[in-house]
Order: sequence, then C-alpha cells, then structure tokens
Amino acid sequence: MFTKIEQRLNVLTVVHNFDIRGIDNKTPAERLFQKEFPDMFESILDNVTSFSQPRQRKRKPLKTLSVRA
Repeated sequence: MFTKIEQRLNVLTVVHNFDIRGIDNKTPAERLFQKEFPDMFESILDNVTSFSQPRQRKRKPLKTLSVRA
C-alpha cells in the first residue's frame, strides 16, 4: 500500500508525463514513446459516471426574537 506522499508523487508524475506540454506541444510521454496519447483529463471525464449528491442538512427552526417596547 502506498503512503499518501508516495501516492501524491505518483499522481504528479502521471500529470507531468501525460498532460504538461513543452515548447514543441508534445508531452514527455509522447516524446519518449513517439506516439500520441489522448488528452488525460478528457479521458477521465469520459469515465466518470456521477458524483455523489451533497448531504441534506436538517433545517433548524428559526429563532424568533421578541422586542419589548
């Protein structure tokens, strides 16, 4: 199992190799493997099915303030 730091480093490595483009408009992975890869974030968005709904808060009754005259 990876620690949080190792997992973060792995994710940042993937982002660097497959999403950050150089002056030649190619990613490091495209230069290394000499082939094009699909856009990383477009691929992720295509595979995300849905997000969980935000929780519903219980409504607290409003406190009424009475003013004495």
